Amino acid sequence: MMLDDRTLRYLSTVARAGSLRAAARELGVAPSAVQRTLAAAERRVGCPLFERGPEGARPTEAGRVVVQHAQEREDLDVHLAARLSRVTAAAEGGVTVALGLGFVEDFATRVLPGFMRKHPRVLVRIVTGGTGEVVATLLRDDADLAVALHPAPDRRLRVVRGTPQPVGLACAPGQSLAAGGSESITPSALAGERMAVLPQGFGLRALHDDVLRAHAVEVDVVMESDSQPAIVAAVAAGQVVALLPPVTVKRAVEAEVVRLVPVDDAHLSRVRAALLTRTGRRLSPAAVALLSSCQAWFDPEVLL
Repeated sequence: MMLDDRTLRYLSTVARAGSLRAAARELGVAPSAVQRTLAAAERRVGCPLFERGPEGARPTEAGRVVVQHAQEREDLDVHLAARLSRVTAAAEGGVTVALGLGFVEDFATRVLPGFMRKHPRVLVRIVTGGTGEVVATLLRDDADLAVALHPAPDRRLRVVRGTPQPVGLACAPGQSLAAGGSESITPSALAGERMAVLPQGFGLRALHDDVLRAHAVEVDVVMESDSQPAIVAAVAAGQVVALLPPVTVKRAVEAEVVRLVPVDDAHLSRVRAALLTRTGRRLSPAAVALLSSCQAWFDPEVLL
């Protein structure tokens, strides 16, 4: 029993997107094409791979096995390409990576040192921006790969790896909203809070505004900055609170100067980080090598 690469890609996309319709948008095909592919795969394996319901499609136990197999095959392909690149030409050249602002520090400390030790003659160029800027840079071919927070589905983008980045409320440990251990809060608890936000045009700012609007919550925005380290510093000082993903506050949480409190909101809890390339673009050996290094970084236990 074998499932071809196209089928495995469709099944992985359904699992990641959470529904057949969302997967179809990401793949750039009709929902009926995804439905037919899924039905054919289930006939092939002889059991259901997804449970369909009002909230979308969730993998069954067999489905999780197949999706994991698909990811392992993709990882093996990337690993093979990386090994070949080391044999052929990855020792030299250049690679450009576009990073969402919240990922810069983690990339610089967890990915870059090891990569540069292995490939000392490769020039690594880093460009940064919000999710929209990062995606646009990738689609213009001004970057070989990108890391972005919760990019919109786009068939021009290939999601090489995704990992959860549930947005929570960053606050100082002594702040009243941090009380209660690891218990979550509701969006209504933010009413009247002094908050820091990113400027308009950033995906995280749009998410902030959408969540507060959906729950009819009014807050006091007292700081606006495109520097996430500046926002984290203000949070640690107890001057503001902010809605931020785990990767942005990881160091501050480890230092116990900031707490990240879960927020009971479906949109915030479903936010994911994505490692991206442009669909159809042939990567240079240096880019393939860096992509391989980023794969391990996207292990949830590492990035979270």
